[in-house]
Amino acid sequence: MSSDQGTGLGGAILTLRLAPRPGGAAELAERLAALVEPTAALPGIVRVSVALGVLAGLDADPTQPARLAARQPDAVALLVEGTDVPPLQRAAAETLREQTLLAAGAASIPQRGLYRMLCSVIGQTPARRRGSLSAGQERSHP
Repeated sequence: MSSDQGTGLGGAILTLRLAPRPGGAAELAERLAALVEPTAALPGIVRVSVALGVLAGLDADPTQPARLAARQPDAVALLVEGTDVPPLQRAAAETLREQTLLAAGAASIPQRGLYRMLCSVIGQTPARRRGSLSAGQERSHP
C-alpha cells in the first residue's frame, strides 16, 4: 500500500517512520494516506508519500519512504518534501502532530528525520563519471 501526491523534488525532507499497533499496519497506512492531501496543500510542500514497509532487506535510504519503512517490515513511512525547512516544521505542527499520528494507529511516537538537500545529481552514469574532468583539469581543444 502506498500513497503519493505532488511533483518535484524538495529542498528539504521530513521523514517519519511509524510502528503500528500489533496487526494494524494496513489500517495505519490507510489513515496516514488520508493526511496526504491536506499536508500536500500546505504552502511550501511539494510532495507527500506514504508507504507500508514491504521491501525488507534493502539498505535504508531515509529519503525514500518504502526503504525507510523497510528497516521494520510492518512499519509505515511518511515522507514530506518541501521548498525549505520551515514549511516542513509547519506540516509537523499542523497536519502531522504526534497526537494525530498516535490517533491514526501508531504504537509510539514516530521516529523523525529532517534533511536539507544540498545538491542532486540526476542521470549520472558510471561511464559519464569516468569521462568527466577532475577538479583543476581543463579540457584541451584542437
